[in-house]
Amino acid sequence: MDIDLASVADAVEKIAAGIGGQRGVVLVFHRGPPSAWLGRPGVKPACKGALSERYGMIPRIFPAMPETGTVTGHDGAHGMKTIRKIGDVLRLFSATQPEHSLSDLARALGYSTSGTHDLVEGLTAIGMLRKIERGRYRLGPLVATLYRALEDSSALLEAARPVMAKLAADHGETLHLTQHDHGGLLLVEALEGDRPLRVARTVIGPHLGLHQCPPGLLHLAAFSHARLEAWLDRNACPGGPVASRSRFRSDLTGFAAEGFALGPVGDDQDLTCLAAQVHDHAGRPVAVLSMTVPTSRHDRQPRAFRNVAAEAARSISARLGYGGRDS
Repeated sequence: MDIDLASVADAVEKIAAGIGGQRGVVLVFHRGPPSAWLGRPGVKPACKGALSERYGMIPRIFPAMPETGTVTGHDGAHGMKTIRKIGDVLRLFSATQPEHSLSDLARALGYSTSGTHDLVEGLTAIGMLRKIERGRYRLGPLVATLYRALEDSSALLEAARPVMAKLAADHGETLHLTQHDHGGLLLVEALEGDRPLRVARTVIGPHLGLHQCPPGLLHLAAFSHARLEAWLDRNACPGGPVASRSRFRSDLTGFAAEGFALGPVGDDQDLTCLAAQVHDHAGRPVAVLSMTVPTSRHDRQPRAFRNVAAEAARSISARLGYGGRDS
């Protein structure tokens, strides 16, 4: 679910107002262009260089509130109060009590009705709660999304970690396991190689566009037609990263057919990245395993590198219950 950053900022303000407190700072881990944040009152990059086009820590500064307490700060025991109060709200919802009225929540939490209202309205604005009728709430769609992500990544990591550990021990090269997340790369796991000329684990990550590295191209190759066309509408334009839509589609078709992509990382021709799709029990591509090596080393044994990367991805897929393309 896409979340509007400006709405998140407003929601955090509501949460701070709901619990009351002194002047403090809430650190929000943001995803998206910084223009959605910068220019708002009290918003600055947390530190020089920390703000990128996709991720960063943004301190949101709030004035003193009329009620007693402390908004999240970065000193002392009060720093976790905001998070604890949010946790207190969410823990009241269960399978046996999936729904609560505003007065029920206020009574159970020991907060004022007005403070509870601002708190739950803030959580509703970011999808953690859902208002079903006047004054009544259930857990929201973001909770379900996070739960699915936890379940998916937990099974994936359980299947991938032993395979990646063996691959790293046998070959000493840098490895990454990625998934696609709202138009960017989500780094699930990374192991840095230990060869004398080794590649840093930070070489693959959310700072790269999907079109800039083989793992991202494989994620694009798994897009539905509509999703890919929407991506191309944003990127295949004058001055954009994709010069020819038809040629790009053709390349992706080849990657999808092979479940494998090879190429440089960004504009760095000194690095060669070999990426292979990982499939779940139903044969759906759920992740990409990649190995990034110095081009000079790759070019001495290109077929061997391809074979070990592809075989490792097949092993992870098998551990997830996938029997192969012919199953």
